[in-house]
Amino acid sequence: HKGSFIEDLGIDADCYVLDDEQGTAVVSMSGMSRMLGYVNDRAKSIARLLDRESVRAHLSANSLEKINNPLKFQYVDRAAKRPPFTAKGYDATVIIDVCNAVIAAGKCDPSIKPEQIASASVIIGACAKTGIRELIYKIAGYSSTKAQVIAAFRQFVQEEASKWAKEFPD
Repeated sequence: HKGSFIEDLGIDADCYVLDDEQGTAVVSMSGMSRMLGYVNDRAKSIARLLDRESVRAHLSANSLEKINNPLKFQYVDRAAKRPPFTAKGYDATVIIDVCNAVIAAGKCDPSIKPEQIASASVIIGACAKTGIRELIYKIAGYSSTKAQVIAAFRQFVQEEASKWAKEFPD
């Protein structure tokens, strides 16, 4: 299954749910790059960021293993009737690990841009709030709709981004 953050959140980041036993959630390499604010040379930009020793020092061995071995999977777009293609991406849980590493590295590495730290902070905050809300919904037996989840995430992103509003000019 394939989706994109573009329509609902304005970030052109492809995401997938694999047809494996776990239903692995994946974000494309270029998608992760866009989530952290890169607009050009996306896959290479995230690779350069993840190669920085200051970032790698804040990643667990498990996260580094996932980053060093991105998931390769076959995507078949039946609606477009195009031939299947091989895509690469990261297990979605790595996004949080990378964001935490960028924030930590930003404290001692001046090459980490404030915009990257802000993007990482917004992602962490919005995901945490959405995650705890959805966990409580599931435990309580409530099934939220796609629209509810996206609306809540969008609201949490706005709340988290407002904390950084004073840091950057319009």
